[in-house]
Amino acid sequence: GILQRMGFTATKADKCLYVKKVDAGQQLIVSVHVDDMLLTAPSRRWQRWFEKSMEGHFKLVAQYDTVSYLGMMIRRDKTTGHITVNQHGFLSTILKKLNLEKLQKYPKTPATDDLLSVNADSPPADRAKYLSLVMSLMYLRFTRPDVLMPVSYLATKCSKPTEDDYTKLVRVVKYLAGTAGLGLVFKSDVPFRPIISADASHLLYKDGHGQQGMVITNGSAPVAYRSVKIKMVTRSSSESELCALEDASTYAVWYTALLTELGVKNVKPMTILQDNKSTIIMAIQGASFKRTKHLMGRQSYVRERLKNKEIVLKYSPTKDMVADLLTKPVTKMVLLALLEKLSIS
Repeated sequence: GILQRMGFTATKADKCLYVKKVDAGQQLIVSVHVDDMLLTAPSRRWQRWFEKSMEGHFKLVAQYDTVSYLGMMIRRDKTTGHITVNQHGFLSTILKKLNLEKLQKYPKTPATDDLLSVNADSPPADRAKYLSLVMSLMYLRFTRPDVLMPVSYLATKCSKPTEDDYTKLVRVVKYLAGTAGLGLVFKSDVPFRPIISADASHLLYKDGHGQQGMVITNGSAPVAYRSVKIKMVTRSSSESELCALEDASTYAVWYTALLTELGVKNVKPMTILQDNKSTIIMAIQGASFKRTKHLMGRQSYVRERLKNKEIVLKYSPTKDMVADLLTKPVTKMVLLALLEKLSIS
């Protein structure tokens, strides 16, 4: 109620994000998580106004330019205007716990092609220890999308983990130890251009399911991403890609609404990148009912978003598809190239 009395309004897209319009179309934006608040203000004057208003209700500990928020370290370079976001401190805690702080040799990728292989002879692992490490890595994924796919997959093993599963989980940590300095870099000199990349890997699991990935960027580092197992069994790579595309289109609608509430203009249509031309044709023109009737709901949803000009589909070559690292283990060269494209350094 305090923020409302100060003139803030909760956004419909995110009830923890508040906006207050101030001078000349500018605005204050406040993100709230329990007793932590992250403020973006157009000037020092409005920053001081917010702090003075809050001091009447709470004891404040204020931070500027270098901010610790929800375990993330957010730094603004006054010279370049670039903003870096990392979890170096939290990662150090994980490495210390596993005694990997002084590791000399590191894996170059978080996972290999044997990630999804099952060793039937592997003995059970300590479930509490396994679950604890999984949860720590899931939290670290806020700034390290490069480990999200293997961690998401290994999280599905929490009910009955094996020593083989735990070894694969520790490999992720060792990779992180060797790349501990990486973080998200939001560049101020790159035009603001919201884009969503959607990708999928077909038949990745032995039960016939695939994996889908989605990345949202505004021109440099990602602001949102996800990597999940496709819930249905698809019959072709194009169908797997359609599942990823439909999921991404729902996020396009949400992100459009959020940016619009934050005062960003000309957001529609939101661009979604896809590296499968057959999927793009299927979404735009439709396909044979006999062949794709089991996908009619997903296909129709995407076509409706296209018809309403909420999204536009564009082809992206596979080598440029940044969501690729969220759908399967990738090689060292592919990983390095995608990290550069995602402004993770």
